[in-house]
Amino acid sequence: MDSVKWVLLNAHCWCCYCDILVCSLITPYFFFPTISGFPVGLFRELGIPTSSQVFIGIVSCMFMGISLVALFENRSSCIPRTIAQAIIPLIFLVIPVATAISSIYFEFYIQVVNNSCVIFLSFHGFASTITIVLVHHPYRKFMIKIVTFDRSTEKHASTGASYVTKDVRATMRRLSNRVLPVLHLG
Repeated sequence: MDSVKWVLLNAHCWCCYCDILVCSLITPYFFFPTISGFPVGLFRELGIPTSSQVFIGIVSCMFMGISLVALFENRSSCIPRTIAQAIIPLIFLVIPVATAISSIYFEFYIQVVNNSCVIFLSFHGFASTITIVLVHHPYRKFMIKIVTFDRSTEKHASTGASYVTKDVRATMRRLSNRVLPVLHLG
């Protein structure tokens, strides 16, 4: 797992970044039969031109795709987990794209469907996060260490010897292994 946790973290970060782009930074508003639209997100409020936002969105999606390909190349020994990890979030990409392509091909315009596609697309990051955390137990432990700034092996300042910080679970295990006298009331 050590060899793949950084590749997983990279893929996870790119998926989350693309989700943030779609949800708040760019927030595209599409008019699909004409393949047009405009951004309504934070970048628009900051005065970033639409062409730059399109470029940022396309390049970010490309990097997300590259990180997923790197994940497949790195995890060839564990294909079922990797496939599940990629297919579940991919559903949140395929359905909006298929809807957009069909609305262009059949030339129908329903703005509610267009908006629903963007909302459904924004769940991609959530689905990828949940899938990665549920499928890979070592990655889940790794992420908990990163998020909680775990310092389980710190150096003692005066001696340089390493010691383990207080661990409640280890203490509880030691206490539960002791045989305690049972007091019967009654």
